[in-house]
Amino acid sequence: MKDISAEKGEFVLFGLFLREEAPDKWDLVISAPWLAAGKLKALGEFVEKATTIVGKQELLALSRIVTLNHDDPNLEAILKTVQVDNGLLSYGTPISLG
Repeated sequence: MKDISAEKGEFVLFGLFLREEAPDKWDLVISAPWLAAGKLKALGEFVEKATTIVGKQELLALSRIVTLNHDDPNLEAILKTVQVDNGLLSYGTPISLG
């Protein structure tokens, strides 16, 4: 996260979320102003950078990468529920996304 944000810009949200209905499936949920413009290209660049940093196998172990725009109500709900700044948080209460 820090390597990518140093090059591209800050993230509003960068987190791993475990899906309630699929307990072994982790989603990487990200939101950043630079992802909104040219979303497909920006997401491709993110995946390329992340693959370089963590490796292809680690990235493929994720169920999916979810991007949230700044106006997505799910982003607002997450940010109201969980507040962490460059740290780790293990949060036991489920957050329902749309």
